[in-house]
Amino acid sequence: SLNASNIFNLYFNIYILYFIINSSYNISKNIYYSIRNKYTKQSLDIDTTVPSLDEEGRSIIYGSLLGNSIVNKCINTDKSRITFYQESSHNNYLLYLYNLINNKGYCNNNIPKILTKLSKHGKIIKYIRFNTLWNNQFNTIYDKWYLSSNTKVIPKDMNIYLTPLAIAIWTMGQGIKHNKGLLLPINSFRYNDLLYLTNILYNKYNILCIIESNGKVNQYNIYILPEYIPNLYLLIKSYIIPSMKYKYI
Repeated sequence: SLNASNIFNLYFNIYILYFIINSSYNISKNIYYSIRNKYTKQSLDIDTTVPSLDEEGRSIIYGSLLGNSIVNKCINTDKSRITFYQESSHNNYLLYLYNLINNKGYCNNNIPKILTKLSKHGKIIKYIRFNTLWNNQFNTIYDKWYLSSNTKVIPKDMNIYLTPLAIAIWTMGQGIKHNKGLLLPINSFRYNDLLYLTNILYNKYNILCIIESNGKVNQYNIYILPEYIPNLYLLIKSYIIPSMKYKYI
């Protein structure tokens, strides 16, 4: 039969067993999170020492986001990064852009490599892509540029950061010389956003553009008129790389 001493020993042994199991669980949990955080940080390329975004940095990013660049936000870490992309016909431009971003301290020192992919029509396309580091200060960029994960908008502070540098990055990356003017495919944005953007170009820099449908529903191009190309060139010529100069002269 159980007496008081046996009951005490039973409860004491149960407590010791619970203590051992709980301690082992906590140790295992700490080891797991330590390993997970280590490799998550490596795989996500997180750096908490990324320099603060200054006006030049925002101009570079804003100009690129008018083109093919995107912002990704990671819910698990509450950090964001910018992805830059360009097909191989403009490799020199993307390497120029990479050097700008790298010199600001926003990405690692791994020079982008030429990659390949298969187009819808079976053609092999060469392209280059690189990312900034994951950092929470890029969250503000994401919040200003996206209504949802798939819908880009022109941010309200574009009038501040549509600088000559931003315009150079945008037009070098996206511009297509057309009838002595410059065509800028800009399918990601709403019509009202494009009105805001073209008004900034005219009111701030005396560059007149028209908005044209590209033949698809709610998709547009911006066309800089030929007589305003000299204004554009004078504005951004100090940033134009040699392989892109043909677009403006």
